[in-house]
Amino acid sequence: MIKTIERIVELLKMSDGPDSEYFGDFLVYILGQLNKPHELDKIAEHILRSYGGMGTFGDVTICKNGGCLREADDEFDKLRTKLFIQCEEAIEEARGAE
Repeated sequence: MIKTIERIVELLKMSDGPDSEYFGDFLVYILGQLNKPHELDKIAEHILRSYGGMGTFGDVTICKNGGCLREADDEFDKLRTKLFIQCEEAIEEARGAE
């Protein structure tokens, strides 16, 4: 999950889209939490909340100067889906351990 988030942050830094800085900062904060003693399922739940609704993480695109950076955006979309799955798996694993 850490490697996925690190790459997403790199892609967000390439973008000047309206939400890129916000979600980049959010994920840098999450990385900080992951590098401390933590409950992965709680962090995963926090990440998943950023996906729902309008104007959320699911709506972010990688853009520069008003144009979409197609290759970067495609990679970002795949990594965003991968992170969603990783979060679901972390939550499921924690529930199975209870």
